[in-house]
Amino acid sequence: MKNLQIFFIYILFFASYSFAIEEDKQLHFIIPFFIGYSTESIIHKRDFSETEKVLYSSGIALIPAIYKEISDEREENNNFDTEDLAYGALGAVTGSLLANYLNNHFFMVVEKKENIYAFQIGYCF
Repeated sequence: MKNLQIFFIYILFFASYSFAIEEDKQLHFIIPFFIGYSTESIIHKRDFSETEKVLYSSGIALIPAIYKEISDEREENNNFDTEDLAYGALGAVTGSLLANYLNNHFFMVVEKKENIYAFQIGYCF
């Protein structure tokens, strides 16, 4: 699972910001990415295995991408584009894996001591 996470982190940085990819394809990647990232962060403390967390959050992030392609099919002079859906799936999985990795290895704590707030960020090896 860790090698897969590292692989998708590389894809995030190289695929989504590449100038060779059309802006439309970047949007199909970025929107499911943020939905997958957010969803995994929300369900991260739940009692699921790491694989289940990534699968559930990726699946939830794919719902809008699938809906978009189905609605494109219904529009005149437009069609269902499997390449757009592939970018959406890649974004959903990448966002979910990145959130899972960061949530497992980084932590943030905010504490109030008397009239002072303390903020800590840490990394777990």
